[in-house]
Amino acid sequence: MNTIASTRLSLPLGRTENQSPVSLDLDTSAHTLVVGDPGTGKTVLVRGLAEAANRRGFRVSTHYDEYALCVLPDLLGEATRRNAVLDSFGVKRSEDLPASVLAASDFRPVMLIIEDYAYGRFMPGAAPLSDRAKRLRASVLEFMRATRLREHAAGIHLVIVSERPDSEMLPAKALAGFGNVIMTVRPGKAPSPERLTAAFYGMAEPGDVTEAAASAAAAGTYGQAILADGDVAQFRFGIAGEE
Repeated sequence: MNTIASTRLSLPLGRTENQSPVSLDLDTSAHTLVVGDPGTGKTVLVRGLAEAANRRGFRVSTHYDEYALCVLPDLLGEATRRNAVLDSFGVKRSEDLPASVLAASDFRPVMLIIEDYAYGRFMPGAAPLSDRAKRLRASVLEFMRATRLREHAAGIHLVIVSERPDSEMLPAKALAGFGNVIMTVRPGKAPSPERLTAAFYGMAEPGDVTEAAASAAAAGTYGQAILADGDVAQFRFGIAGEE
């Protein structure tokens, strides 16, 4: 969690109750899961995140649920290409490559946002996974496996947006690849312990997550969320002038 620095890979999310800035540190953890009930502001939060990434020079693309199938293989290929270049120079970060190489190769950070992931999976009587959904799950798992093996994922960052973690579409081996988890919270309604455990398992101390979620709900205003990346922060998003 980054509350001060404004490096290229540190993207502003909002501010705490005492107005301290809260940022998403993609240099430490490459991939992010955003969860929350409908109407809690996930779209607003992710739109702000995409705008911040654009301002930092990222290549940002957004795809909805299974339509991401068309770009994930290309993104995995891009990660492979970048890693080969890094390996050939014996470095882990693009910043350590010679200027001539950076000029010839596009090493700008990349962010792929998958909105409405597993859409409809949480409705009563939801149908079994379609073949297309299974292919998306396989592509996400392969991408997470390949990039998790690299310290900084070659500057390629995945953001998955969903109502809640789904054990079929996001099994434990996929959840383990997310170093950042954000949950948007409805005013006056703290998420259940089961929801918190499913989203934040292993990310932070359960008591810290529960306390932050209760505080976010008690704030009584829309635009409240909690971030866990090893630490836990409650913050308000959608605030102009975070940077």
